[in-house]
Parts: sequence; structure tokens; C-alpha cells
Amino acid sequence: MNLIVCIDERNGMLFHQKRVSQDILQRKDVYAYIKEQPLYIKKKSEALYEHKNIVVIDDFYKIAHMEGYCIAEEELEETLLQKMNHIIVYCWNRHYPADTYFKIPQNFQCEQVKEFRGYSHEKITRKVYRRNHDA
Repeated sequence: MNLIVCIDERNGMLFHQKRVSQDILQRKDVYAYIKEQPLYIKKKSEALYEHKNIVVIDDFYKIAHMEGYCIAEEELEETLLQKMNHIIVYCWNRHYPADTYFKIPQNFQCEQVKEFRGYSHEKITRKVYRRNHDA
């Protein structure tokens, strides 16, 4: 499984259990990146995503062994993060209030960086991290 997360420049994900931001062009980039792969999301994200291969699921542990991508808009346990092959991080070019943060596990290394203009964000940076099985 591969994980997709969105954070601000300080790694903030949530503020009072709500996502810090969202962007329609970021979602289009997700669709182009994952192509025909399944996209697993939680119910609270369903209104934002319109990919044809969306699967709404309440527990990412149930699918951690499968192929595809899951979008996390909340903090994940370290044991689940270690089941991921890739972590795709979209970083907003702003600082938002946050009380939940995302930290890339140490055994993941960045293998790709792409910057693009969003709809409501001047710059969005996509970083793709691959799990280092040797670490």
C-alpha cells in the first residue's frame, strides 16, 4: 500500500480534527499520479475525491497488504506507516494553525520532488518517499 498525505510547511495536518487545507489541482495531480490504481479514502474525505476507482474504507489496516493508494487526513500509527511502500506528501506553501503533525519515518527516503501551482495555493510540492528496506 502507498500513503498520500497533505501537510503545511510545518508538517501540520489537522487543526481541531479538520484538515488544514485542500486544493482541487492537488487532487487532479493525485489522479494523474495514481492512474488506474485504487484510491482508498475514509468517509469524511468522500465529498472531495471523484476518482473512478475510489473505495471508502474505515480501517486502513484492512487494506495495508493490498496494492493501491490511501489518503490519510489524520495521524496514523507507526505500525501502519511501516506497512507502506511509498509515502506521497503534498506540502502547501503556507503555515496553517495545526495541532496534529505528520512525520516521515526515518526509514523512508525521498526519491522524487515536483512543484506545481495549485488552484488556491501559489505552490504545492509533491515529494515521493520510498521505504528503505535495508534500514
